[in-house]
Amino acid sequence: MNMRLRDATDDVMSSGEAAGVHTTCESKITEAEIATAWPVPDSFSHKYTRGVVGLNVGSHTYPGAALLSAGGALALGPGMVRYLGPREVGILVLPAFPEIVLERGRLDACVIGSGIPGGELTRLHKQVSQARQAGVPCVLDAAGLEFVTREGDFSGCVLTPHPGEAARIFTRLGHQRQRSDIEDSPTEAARELAALTGSVVLLKGGTDRVASPSGRVLLAPGGSAWRGTAGAGDVLAGAVGATLAIAHASGRLDIADASKPPVPHGETRDLTFWAAAALALHVRASSLAAGQEPGHPIRSSEISTFLSRALGSILTRNGN
Repeated sequence: MNMRLRDATDDVMSSGEAAGVHTTCESKITEAEIATAWPVPDSFSHKYTRGVVGLNVGSHTYPGAALLSAGGALALGPGMVRYLGPREVGILVLPAFPEIVLERGRLDACVIGSGIPGGELTRLHKQVSQARQAGVPCVLDAAGLEFVTREGDFSGCVLTPHPGEAARIFTRLGHQRQRSDIEDSPTEAARELAALTGSVVLLKGGTDRVASPSGRVLLAPGGSAWRGTAGAGDVLAGAVGATLAIAHASGRLDIADASKPPVPHGETRDLTFWAAAALALHVRASSLAAGQEPGHPIRSSEISTFLSRALGSILTRNGN
């Protein structure tokens, strides 16, 4: 658990993964890869070229999810974060984050479902459908995962289940899996779920992993074990959404090619890479928040506080 992010000289993807072939091998995303791909603003940048992410998260029952997702999204520097949830929750978000925009408008990515009870799913359905029709990449978390059924098209989506949620998705897809099955074989479960849904799957656990429909799996090991705390997943969902928006607006995200391996330096990367990049930053931020091992307890909101520093340190160390 307590390893640093891999150096650029560590193991690279196996030849089987590079060819897009199903394989049991896993690859670790590196700081150098993130620094090379990350869109750094220049003198021509403005808020729309830097990406707009929409958050349909949080509820009267769980307003904290909106605050945590907003913090995770803002920390990575998109041009704008729109809050698309209930107005009464948005009013709670604004004092903490006055940068948040409560009006609807253009989006480069969206996050749907965190902190929303099952009884409020109706209000999410329209946005999920609109985002898919518009080709906007979506992060489906918590209640948003309830939309994953046999009938849907989830290419262009990143699913962020924990093992219990993953087991429920498998059941809806006609494949019985117990939570314990997924915890025992997380890589195989993430790979299978990605193949069944056609989506990228970020399976949360002791070591989170990101699987593409082709079977490629990226890891972001390390981080502090103190990261396993309530709300950390809400911060992660916001961070993934912001990362997708930033990459999409800059032209560095190829939504259609989630099943393909990464391409050479300077070109677009796929959903799998960008989801893993956000995950790696979340992992790094948790280490910074918890301090030197064995570290100390952290709140999930502290992870978002350190996300900007995590990204800045990676860019600086790798010459970006």
